[in-house]
Parts: sequence; structure tokens; C-alpha cells
Amino acid sequence: MTKPLLPYKRVRQFVLNQISSGNWKTGMLIPSEMQLAQELSVHRLTVNRVLTDFARDGIMVRRRGVGTTLLEKPKPKPSGPQKTVGLITGHHFDPITNTYFGVIFEKLRKILKTNGVYLIPLGDATDYLENKSAPVSSLEDFSAIAMLGVPESARTMQQLEQCGFPAMIIGMSEYEGPLPHVATQDEEDAASVARKLISLGHRKIMHLNALPPRRLNSRLQGFLHACEQEGCAIPYRYVVEARGLEMRDGKEAMLEFLKRGLPFTAVFGASDNLALGAMSALGESGILIPEQVSVVGFDGIEAALHSSPRLATMRVSRTSMAESAADCLLALCSGRPAPEKNTPLRAKWIEGGTLMPAPR
Repeated sequence: MTKPLLPYKRVRQFVLNQISSGNWKTGMLIPSEMQLAQELSVHRLTVNRVLTDFARDGIMVRRRGVGTTLLEKPKPKPSGPQKTVGLITGHHFDPITNTYFGVIFEKLRKILKTNGVYLIPLGDATDYLENKSAPVSSLEDFSAIAMLGVPESARTMQQLEQCGFPAMIIGMSEYEGPLPHVATQDEEDAASVARKLISLGHRKIMHLNALPPRRLNSRLQGFLHACEQEGCAIPYRYVVEARGLEMRDGKEAMLEFLKRGLPFTAVFGASDNLALGAMSALGESGILIPEQVSVVGFDGIEAALHSSPRLATMRVSRTSMAESAADCLLALCSGRPAPEKNTPLRAKWIEGGTLMPAPR
């Protein structure tokens, strides 16, 4: 009995059939996402992913407010089964637009495609692995599975480890399980930031973290441990947890901290978004950066590199992370052993205009 195709593959096959049969012609404006979703009984976002992939392949062009136009028929693909990697995301974010994971996703997609392997986004890991409409057995439709980011559910991680299919983890620094994984050394790198602040005379340092992603907890632990080693233990009232990872969350948390009236000379944002939000709150409160308060971040996203003043931060090499992950996935797709069970990557310090010695 032939197994039904997954929604993504079903939509993709439908589009290819429409093109090859001549029903859709070059220059034609094809039906909208909503029309196709209703016709094929799938979610609109599934259609969006398929059409976006065709646009990246140069087969279609998408214009906001206009629609999607067919450019040309796709070139014939080599014979033989097509290799695919299913990408599930550790927690709720869009790997296409997320400022941190988006770079990893896009670079990984390009490397795999160059090697004849297609990357297919499957959405949130917990939703995918624990949703009855997508049982774990459906993973066998893929050559390998990659989880990007940290799952919110420990059960989700356990399911992936026990699924019996080739799989790997990307971007989870504290992972110690059996699957191959690629990540930065967040704890060690955060410790180096703490030591840099202390070497400049900062003793009252506010640490801005966020509750959802566990990877930021590694940065918190590295920061606290280094401060203790340097004889500068940080009281927990100086550790503030934002509601999320957006700049507005960092700004809101910084404003709440200012209401406490605690003296401080530096802010260490566990992510650049949080640090940039803190900078906005400090500026609105009339506090000069870095003359009165220094601010440092972590990640090295584009927004940090173009802030004013430029944010001092630890730049994570997301390109290197994608390249290492691609090497591992290509090996898994070919049935070869993964290059390494654990591929650690170090971040690089980026000087900025938001850091100076603590005021006397």
C-alpha cells in the first residue's frame, strides 16, 4: 500500500504537475496561497514554504501585493531518489526571519542544495513530534532530521533521540546526549565577557536574560561562575529575566530594573536583542552609554553591528555552525558516520562603542 505524501511533498508535486502539464505557463500569475491551500486541503503556511522554495530556485518570482508568477519550467533533476533533510525548530520561531537562526538556516539550505540535498522546514519540534497528525514514523520520509535550537519540552528531545532515524542537533550548547551536535561554547564565552567587564573595573553588573530558551541559561551560568572566580559575586537581584527575546522585551525588563534604584555600571545582555532593548531604555532614561553605564551583548547580529553607538558583543559564527552542520547532515544522508559527536565553536569578541572602564 502506497503511503500518502506529507503535505509539503504533496503541494510540491501538485505544482510540478501543473507546470509540466502546461496548465501553468511562463509569465502566468498562479493561484494565491489561500486558493491552493483550500484546493489541496493543507495549511496556507505549507503552500507558502513550497512557493518560497520554488522562488529561491529561480522558477517563480513573488511580489508582495501582486502574487506569484511562473518564470520557467524547472530543469530535469538527476534520476534516483531525492535526498531531503527535515528541519524542526527547537522552540517557536521562524527560521527564515529570525535574526539569529535565520543565517544558519539559509546557509545550511544553500550548502545542502549544492550537494543535491533539499532542506524542508517542518515547524516547531514539539508540535511536529507530538502531534498525532505527524507521528514519529513519518520521519522515515526524510534522509535525516535536524533540530535547530533548544526544545521547550524534554520529552521532545527524548523522542528525537529514540526515533531510530539519522538526526542531529544544531545550536544547543548544553546538549550532552547521544546525537551528533554543533554549537557554540556559550558558557565559556559568556565567562570571558564577564572577565572583560571586571578587568575594566566593573563590579556592579546587571545581567539581562530571558526565560524561554535554555541556551541563554548557559550564558548566565558562565557569567555568574566567572564573577565568583574573580571575587565579584553577583547578587541575584542583579539578574533580570525578560519575558521574551525581542528588543522590546529587553527594554521593558531594563525599565523595571531601573525602578529598583540599584547602583550599577554595566549591563550584560545574554543576547544582542536584549542588550539593544536595554540601550533604548537607558537612553530614554537619560543615562549615557558608555560614560555612565557600559552595555555588552552576545550573538553579533546585524542590528548590533549597526547600532549607535555600536554594541560591543561576542559574535557567534553562524556560518561556521551551518558549515559544520552541513558536513554532519551530508554524512548522515549518505549513511556514513557523523564527523564528530560534538563540534564546539567559539565566539569572537567584537569591539564597540558601548564599553569603557567603570566610572570612578
